[in-house]
Amino acid sequence: MFRNRNKIGVLLVGLLMVSTVSAQNLSDDLKAIGQSIDSAKSVVISSKIKVYARKGGEVMYATEASLKRSGEISHTIIDAMEYYDNASYLMSIDHEDKEVTVISKEKNKKKIPNNAAFDLKSLEKLFETDESSQKPVVKQLSSVNGIVTYSVSKITGLKELKIVLNTNDRTLVSLSYEYSENSEYKGQYIEVSYTKFELNTDVLGSLKQSNFFTISNSKVVLNSKYKSYTIQSEL
Repeated sequence: MFRNRNKIGVLLVGLLMVSTVSAQNLSDDLKAIGQSIDSAKSVVISSKIKVYARKGGEVMYATEASLKRSGEISHTIIDAMEYYDNASYLMSIDHEDKEVTVISKEKNKKKIPNNAAFDLKSLEKLFETDESSQKPVVKQLSSVNGIVTYSVSKITGLKELKIVLNTNDRTLVSLSYEYSENSEYKGQYIEVSYTKFELNTDVLGSLKQSNFFTISNSKVVLNSKYKSYTIQSEL
């Protein structure tokens, strides 16, 4: 149930803090954005994603994703999947299959997937190398009025990654990457554009557990908007 329909899912909203990149400017710029996010009381990020069969080709797939987080509470939407995460419970909502799963974190620690919370450091995985691999090569392509574009090559599984940052606002503007032909995704090209990047806004009301479910007599009671969904729970 806690699955990712597409490998791009982990990268859509969380994608910061690249400490392993060799080019200092890119590393510093991303760390500055990451520090802003880490110190913020709340984070709201929305993005639009397009997947192409080839760079310059037809769109195979288009969707949207968003992350809303305040403290230990987060709500993530990736296409037809939603995830609600707080200190005690982890909930997934599959809108296609109309299935809901709620897990107690305390009683099911071994069953909680590592990617369910969409860690903000997940972009680092793109830059992981082993001893036999070459280090990523980073080039700054342009810098105009604080909008900086970087190109990163020699990443395992990718031909190229482009990152566009707004260094004035410390926000991400866009992300695009092309898979290599010998990768699992055989030359597919992904574009992610950020439509909202807000810090320190009041989101606690929308993150109330009761907006998703309540616990009554040790049983999960879904919010009425999920009344037609099948529920699985491990409390």
